[in-house]
Amino acid sequence: INSIAVTVGSLSAINIPEATIAFGTVALGGTSSGVAISIENMGNQELDLLIQGTDMLRTGGGGTIPKEQQKWHNSSATFDYDLAFPDTGHGNILVGSGAAFTSKSTGCADRNIAVRNAHASGSGSDEFLYLKLRIPSNQTAGSYTGTNTLASTASTTCGDGE
Repeated sequence: INSIAVTVGSLSAINIPEATIAFGTVALGGTSSGVAISIENMGNQELDLLIQGTDMLRTGGGGTIPKEQQKWHNSSATFDYDLAFPDTGHGNILVGSGAAFTSKSTGCADRNIAVRNAHASGSGSDEFLYLKLRIPSNQTAGSYTGTNTLASTASTTCGDGE
């Protein structure tokens, strides 16, 4: 029997069905409810997430909500916004659009999102990321928009490499 070496390339890819993160109306000084974003692993390796964002700009000008006002959490839409974030399970959106981000301090979520298995239902290949937004008490009222970027990376990038 002859053996043939086969090398399978790795594919890191995610699908995010939600095109918009809708925080809704939030009072001055208030915090939004948790917004769930579903993350589908479309590649062939276990994945972590890299997270970055931009400041939110007021439609029509005249105001900015800093990106740091958004916080993310791996496991709960009801997370405590004021909780200190000492590990990779949650954090602030800190890095500006276009900047490199590869470490825990710049938005690295240790997710270990499993590879999709076509033969199993409920394969665990879909995970959620949860976001909240706090509006500064001196913020100009209005509608604001910004951009958050979620990128896939190998599951050994952000944490324990499980």
